[in-house]
Amino acid sequence: MGGAFYFLFISNNFYIKEVNITGLKTVPEEQVMLEVNNIFSQKKFVFLKSRNYFIFSTDKMRAHVLGTFPKIGEIYIRKNPEALEIIVEERGAVGVWCSVGECFYFDKKGVIFEQAPRSTGSLILAVEDERNFDPSLGATVLTSAEIIFLEEAKGLIQRNFPFNARLFVITKKSEFEFLTSENWRVFLNKKESPQYQLSNLKYLLDEEIKNRRRELDYVDLRLGNKVYYKYGETID
Repeated sequence: MGGAFYFLFISNNFYIKEVNITGLKTVPEEQVMLEVNNIFSQKKFVFLKSRNYFIFSTDKMRAHVLGTFPKIGEIYIRKNPEALEIIVEERGAVGVWCSVGECFYFDKKGVIFEQAPRSTGSLILAVEDERNFDPSLGATVLTSAEIIFLEEAKGLIQRNFPFNARLFVITKKSEFEFLTSENWRVFLNKKESPQYQLSNLKYLLDEEIKNRRRELDYVDLRLGNKVYYKYGETID
């Protein structure tokens, strides 16, 4: 029994000898390897090394790497007595989220993972969040439903209007609005579909506002077919 225990758990016969990491694009491999070796160096019950095939925990390794590198969105680990295969998926930027003066890239799950420059324009979804957030890398700042809504609205605006959405704003009351490239605002109802609301906007612009579009201060689409708007003040 003692000999079998030594052979299986203490000797180096079942040490994981090799680590292969694939999928990294921007996160340095040497940094990930350093964290893998940190886990390997830990001991269980004082004398059992985590590098042992039977002791090594893929769940612990996965949690540690994800917690250390916010830019890594998913990690798959396969182990055998000879090698550890680590397959990594880095997060892709869906847009830039800003709050209290700081901006970060966020992914499709609404997780911020890297600092970013402030962005406005049509190339990337730009979100200014006025809610009381204390941002930290790895935090979820937008729900999937919010991202879907904002992406759909941005796409509809690009395809159907002669202006773009420069910036989307989430107000302190968690309401949505966007600033157009012509510097007037549109208030949205997040409980209604973007397509329905923006069709009302298009009808208003085509049938009533017409060539006075650039004089607008705001258009309020939050009340269904009852669309309200205000022209900006002009200075003679």
